[in-house]
Amino acid sequence: MAASRRKSSNIEFRPFNEWAGHKVWNYQFKNGESIECLAMGSGWCSALTNFNQIRIFSQTGIQKHIISQGSPVVTMAGYESLLAIVYHSGPGMFGSFQMRLKMVNMVNRDYRIIFDTECPVSRDANLVWLGFSEEGQLLSFDSEGVMRAFTFTS
Repeated sequence: MAASRRKSSNIEFRPFNEWAGHKVWNYQFKNGESIECLAMGSGWCSALTNFNQIRIFSQTGIQKHIISQGSPVVTMAGYESLLAIVYHSGPGMFGSFQMRLKMVNMVNRDYRIIFDTECPVSRDANLVWLGFSEEGQLLSFDSEGVMRAFTFTS
């Protein structure tokens, strides 16, 4: 299929507090680029696209950075200044997926990787959910009902 025939995505951002100076904004992707996953934190939004790019936007809709992702992304989650990215790191073996988790620092927009570690999932299970608790603890949940907590120091 030619790139011009592919359907492109669109982001529309509507802040909860427009009165605080934050405005509604819209970003139109082109050339068949479509969004596969979104994550948000304090003052930023990230969109993973089918071109294996993670586009970082400010809360005002300005594209600030692009992270090229070499391996397929499973999911992303955001919390304050942290972006968690789970991605495939190799072929599955013995009923288990080979996945890794990297944490990106969004503070000062340096986009530095804080850590990159294995992302375990139970044998013959799928990753069902990844997210942060209210206190900022990163958690994962798989289809076998196992919840895991990740600890790290920044």
